[in-house]
Amino acid sequence: MRRTLLVGQVDGTPAQESPWVPLFERAGFAATSQGLFARWAGGEV
Repeated sequence: MRRTLLVGQVDGTPAQESPWVPLFERAGFAATSQGLFARWAGGEV
């Protein structure tokens, strides 16, 4: 099973413009045109 998460906004700002982007990237998120995207394998997130 794969789990995915897409964050579109952070504090009302488009996610890819947020000052939090470096922290999301360290947590495994990638910037996309729709926001910050993460994918995990297995059931644990």
